[in-house]
Amino acid sequence: CNTGSCDRDCKLSGWSPWAPCSMACSGGITTRFKSVIVPIRGQGKCPKKKSRRRFQNKKCNKQDCVGDEICIAKQDLIIALDASGSLKVDGYEIVKNFAANLTKRYKSKYFGSPAIKMGVALFGNGHLIPLPGGGTSITAAINLQKLTFDLKEVRDKIKATTWQRGFTNMAQAFATADTMLGQGGRPEAQSAVMV
Repeated sequence: CNTGSCDRDCKLSGWSPWAPCSMACSGGITTRFKSVIVPIRGQGKCPKKKSRRRFQNKKCNKQDCVGDEICIAKQDLIIALDASGSLKVDGYEIVKNFAANLTKRYKSKYFGSPAIKMGVALFGNGHLIPLPGGGTSITAAINLQKLTFDLKEVRDKIKATTWQRGFTNMAQAFATADTMLGQGGRPEAQSAVMV
């Protein structure tokens, strides 16, 4: 008894659905894959993750961009707005106006379904603060606007900001963005931070 081989090849799932295209226009990539549902045993074989038997990609959205594109992704997006001293006041005005105009390209609802939820973390306000027992830290970024579907409110908050003149410390932005996504993000939506 038990004279059969202990080796077993893996068993793969069916193909996953194609992922959303990486670009809205001018050519992007979409991918799909097969997962391992039964692992190998002994000297069994299994195709590698990027093998053609487990991973496929193809071009998508090949049409040219025309300049009127909108984003309708189901996404929770934090715009990390750099107001640091390295930009100078004129540079900050350019960044601020760009970010405010960018919000017009997103839609919070599309055909009645929720799409983008947006928030803003203002960084570059960093100044050293003393810690109890010695040492210093840097002030946290400002949670300027929590995640919301009201994109006009986001735009208005961005327009009302002023140059902060502090340290260029992106860690401030990422720490605050992580907290904002944790407090107001949707589990079913993609989370992103745009600097």
